[in-house]
Amino acid sequence: MSARLWPAYHWCVVVALMPVAAGAQPCLVVEDDKLAPDVAAPEVDVRQVVRLTPAGDTALETLGLRFAYLEIVREATRATVDGNASVMAEEKFIRLLDGRPRQTQFKFSRHGRYTLRAFGSSTFAWPAPASLGTDLRCDPLKVDVGEALQRSDFTGVRGQWWGAYRVPAGLEAGGSVFFGRLGVALSAELAVLHAIGPRDDPDNVNPVVGSFELRWRGARGYLGGGVRYYPDDEPNRDHLRFVFVAAEELPSFRGRPIWLLLDIRLEEPQKNFLKGLRPAFGVRFDLWGSRP
Repeated sequence: MSARLWPAYHWCVVVALMPVAAGAQPCLVVEDDKLAPDVAAPEVDVRQVVRLTPAGDTALETLGLRFAYLEIVREATRATVDGNASVMAEEKFIRLLDGRPRQTQFKFSRHGRYTLRAFGSSTFAWPAPASLGTDLRCDPLKVDVGEALQRSDFTGVRGQWWGAYRVPAGLEAGGSVFFGRLGVALSAELAVLHAIGPRDDPDNVNPVVGSFELRWRGARGYLGGGVRYYPDDEPNRDHLRFVFVAAEELPSFRGRPIWLLLDIRLEEPQKNFLKGLRPAFGVRFDLWGSRP
């Protein structure tokens, strides 16, 4: 081959091989959701996270597209229902892959084989099957979903770190460890108004309070009890004061749990036990760790 033709031949070979190399890289990956049970492989009704891989991000940028969409197709299968053979029709789902990284939560509702494909678009619109945009030209991801398995709701050892806002002007930071349903928690609460107020004010005491609690995990939250430690002296009040705690899990934010908190604190011992109780409310946001 002549020297003149060699550069053109070289670039033709490179261009011809580029789609093959790009297609060999998967654009999608399926991972366990941090707030769902850990499973060896996707199962029915166990929430998963479908994420665009670095190769998918590169394909999206190369094509000059801003939005990524996910198409999930469950293949038609034969099944036996009440002793009768039937055909489970094909099902199709569309999701937007947003945020950084580009991902979405998805719960496979039936067992069988699913095919996942990634598409890109330059404009945002709720996609219909005919307007998904441009195929990112990656290998389709095949996922085999197994039958749902019976397992305990809360198993293993799970740790959490959190921050919380306490009404009216308190900030809390703490950590906890759960062993199955039983948990142990330590926290510290900062009373902002007491912390910034004059220290010579006799009512401005205990800007920081520590807490130790035992908790029992339920279906939608936890209940427990413990003691709070107040380091500064206060008239007719103990340094250690009992507290009853309750929390309900709210819808998560960006995959992290949010909790509504209620404390019933024994602030001042009295003959009438109920007169010494004080309620306290708050909102907790989990920062690191697994679901309690």
